[in-house]
Amino acid sequence: ETATTGIYTLSLHDALPIWCKKEGEDTCRPVTPGPWNPLYPVKMILQSSYLVHGTPKTSSIGRKASHGCIRMHPDNAADLAWKVMVLAGTVQPLSKQELYRDKSRKTYRMVLQETVQVNTVYERVEIIDGQLMRHTDPYKWQPLDPEKMKAILSERGLTLDNFDEGDRKKILDGNPLETVTAAIKF
Repeated sequence: ETATTGIYTLSLHDALPIWCKKEGEDTCRPVTPGPWNPLYPVKMILQSSYLVHGTPKTSSIGRKASHGCIRMHPDNAADLAWKVMVLAGTVQPLSKQELYRDKSRKTYRMVLQETVQVNTVYERVEIIDGQLMRHTDPYKWQPLDPEKMKAILSERGLTLDNFDEGDRKKILDGNPLETVTAAIKF
């Protein structure tokens, strides 16, 4: 099952988690904490159902490559987990650097003093550093036809006139699996 968009409750997370690699129907092999661990450096548990976690395989982010988890760049996952702890008023036993980069390979379970509401959003299109990014849709949740792309641009105060002819073609090509980067001209 894959995580869906919506509001979830976050009440704990594991810094430097152990991951259990399935090796059969009822058996698994524990993978110790560290950069080789697919959950590195932190996993956050949303309502006991879904995980938000870092991954050292950053090329897998945005692809259908997990068990429905929300995967993040390791530094972004650590930053988010730290901000959640601060928001929840949880006392941190170590500094941020120590907590997520500990060489002892020890897992730290952080139970938040207060639960935190997390709103997960599935964004196919976003603007990053002046670039229009159209992300892949591995779960086929949000097809992007030309009219949908025009509506998304309009929501962001843009029209196709903001782009040159080559970029307009990329934006409207209708291929939901292609990542499109087009410079925005204001």
